[in-house]
Amino acid sequence: MNLDLYTLYMLSMVILSIAMVAYMILATLGSRGKREPEKKVITVLRCSKCGYTRTRDFKEGDYVGKVVDEVCPKCGINLVIDAIYEESITGLNQVLRNKRKRERTRKRQVARNGSS
Repeated sequence: MNLDLYTLYMLSMVILSIAMVAYMILATLGSRGKREPEKKVITVLRCSKCGYTRTRDFKEGDYVGKVVDEVCPKCGINLVIDAIYEESITGLNQVLRNKRKRERTRKRQVARNGSS
């Protein structure tokens, strides 16, 4: 089989094009299952008198500095929105897992020290 230079060039371009299309299809199909982690918006409420803080889920209309209808359990003064931030749900799950792990470790240490 005797191929001239032009035919060889065209054949390599066709093979390269097929390879690029196959790569793009596989990359697109592979990225379909990957999702951005789910987010949760948190509002931090603070008492301006005693410094008591608590968090709750974000509500439509929340903004930093807004005085809300919820009152401080210590002073009875209306709470102010101190911060609003976003956390990923997976991040929250990781925090809970780490907390449970620390509690199990602490319980084991207490059990070991108590039985000695």
